[in-house]
Formats: sequence, structure tokens, C-alpha cells
Amino acid sequence: MISELIFGLIAAIAWGVHDFLVRVIVRNLSISISLGLTYLISIFLLVSVVFTFGTALDLSSAVAIISVAYGILFFLAGFCLYKAFELGPVSVAAPIIASYPIFSLALAKLEGASVSNIQLGLCFFVFMGILITVRNTSDVLNGKVFSNYRTIGWAFSSSFLFACCFTLAQNEVNSGNELLSNLIARVSALLVLSVIFIKSITFFKISKLQFFVLIVMAGLDTLALLIMVYSSRLNSPEFSIVASSTFGLFTILLASIFLQEKLKVIQMFGIAIVFCSIGILSVSS
Repeated sequence: MISELIFGLIAAIAWGVHDFLVRVIVRNLSISISLGLTYLISIFLLVSVVFTFGTALDLSSAVAIISVAYGILFFLAGFCLYKAFELGPVSVAAPIIASYPIFSLALAKLEGASVSNIQLGLCFFVFMGILITVRNTSDVLNGKVFSNYRTIGWAFSSSFLFACCFTLAQNEVNSGNELLSNLIARVSALLVLSVIFIKSITFFKISKLQFFVLIVMAGLDTLALLIMVYSSRLNSPEFSIVASSTFGLFTILLASIFLQEKLKVIQMFGIAIVFCSIGILSVSS
């Protein structure tokens, strides 16, 4: 169990830093360019891993089609995540996006799975924690206070789409070739992004620092993915999932330290409720 928790924690840190960098990079670079370049770099890294470790390039047509659908959902969820972090603050976006296990539970219920009273109670606590956090957060810009309704909307959309994305992948992609499936998904995501934003593609300048940040983001995302794929082969992979679901805590902590997005005590309490409930919910699911 210790190994599983360590792997999950490393994945959480990687995704937490990744989301913090999203908040930083979208301040000076458009979402379409940021996502597109991150996908390209991730594809290069995954291709390198596939060929380095001699991953078999055999995938059934059914799984390939599912991987394409998974990639489309992955793009939509990622776009909503970028948009939520662009609007900010992180203390609002991160807990909501990390609450995707609730939507996963709802989807499982629709598929006929039983939901216990404990799980329903934990869902209630997650929403209460989010409500406490959101009601005590506001962005102040140029002397004006802006509500966080748009951030909340994009964050909930991202959370729901990630739940759909992960549910599809976990339930249907059981070929033992998760890396190749994910590679197809990311290529699909890049193609969809290109089609949607093809009319707005123009010449752009990107600094060496921005490109380095995007490389780090792609590397962290790919690292977290590889860790979670590997941990699924351990004795108790559910503990890795629980530990990795705390990634939002690291994002909030980094934003508080480096972006001066200060937290009130009541917000800390709300955030703690959210992530503790998510952790217990992941174990009970």
C-alpha cells in the first residue's frame, strides 16, 4: 500500500504543478496555442516511450474508436480546465475540477451501480466544501470586485467532462495497451483543436521561457499518466487514485505562495472538506 500511495502522491504533485503552470501560461499565451503545443510535446514524449519500451502496436478497431472518443472528451475537458484557470482564482477552480469523482459516481449509478448512503453523504460534504470556498472568494481587479460565476461554470464543465472521459477509458479500454490508446487520444485531441481553431490560427511569437514552461507542463502530464498506468498493475491501485486526487491542493498551495492568491481560514476549511471527502469517496467507490 505504501508504494501505491507514493506513486499516487507523485502523480498528484505532477498534476498540481501542471495546473499551476496553466494558470501562469494562459496569462500571456492563448489557450488554443498553449493546448496545441502541449499536445504536440506530449505526443512526442509518448511516441518516445512507446518505441523505447517496445510497446506492441496492436489495438482492436473498437478500442481505437473508443480512444478517439476519449481524446475528444479529453480535449473538451482540458479546454474547460484552461478556461477556468485563466479566469481564476485557483482556490475556486481547483476544488471543483477535482470533484470529478462525484460525476463518476453519478455515471456509474446510471449504468446500474448501487450507491450507498455513505457515498451520498460524502457527495453532500464535497458540495458543501465547494460552497464554503466559493462564497468566501472574490477576484479584485482595478478596484472592482468580480463574481466567480464564469470560473465556476467552466470548472464544473471540466469536472463533468473529465468524469465522462475517465469512465469511458476505464470501462472500455482494457486491452493492456493503455499507452497506445492514450497516444491515439491525444492525437485526436490535437486534430479536434486544429479543426475548431483553424480560422483563428495566425503567426505568433513564443518566448524561450514560455516554450520551456510548455515542455515542463507536457512532461509533468505525461509523467503522471505513466505513473498511474504503472500503478494500475500494483496490488491496491485504488490507493494511488485516492492520493492522485489531491492534486488540487498542490495547485492551490503554489498559487497562494507565488501568485499571492491568499486564502482565508474559512476557505482552507472548505477546501479541506472537499479533498478529505473526495479521498474517502474514491476509496468507497
